Amino acid sequence: MSEAIEAMRRSIKQKQMQRLFQMEPGRELDALIARYVEGYQVVRRSLQDMDADYWIRPLSSMRSEEGELERVPTYSTTIFSAHALLNRYRQWRLQSEGEAGIQAEICGDEGAVGSSGACRTVPEAISKAAVALMIAENHLIEELLEEHGDAI
Repeated sequence: MSEAIEAMRRSIKQKQMQRLFQMEPGRELDALIARYVEGYQVVRRSLQDMDADYWIRPLSSMRSEEGELERVPTYSTTIFSAHALLNRYRQWRLQSEGEAGIQAEICGDEGAVGSSGACRTVPEAISKAAVALMIAENHLIEELLEEHGDAI
């Protein structure tokens, strides 16, 4: 592979990682996990009297536009949903960085490692490490490349 292409790939990865580290825990991060880590079809909709939120189509209704939507889990803010992500991976590690925060590392099957950087909570650290692993494995996360996220 040419050096120019490799330099461009490194630059794209760095940009994605910077944007990921700047994200606050919440619905946008949850939607990235549902779409890129879990592989769900994610839509942003207002339903009845509720504000706009992120929803997934269950696998059983993927072939149809109709069917019930399920709310994207709160991966980045609740330990239950974040812990469920860890079941996808054989190797992972959580460690406290003292006052700097909590860091998670998740190892992929091909040897890539996703690291969260210092986070305030365990769910945030797990969530960011899962997305970071996707970036380390050369997946393009479109929302992290755009100037104004919100493209899901």
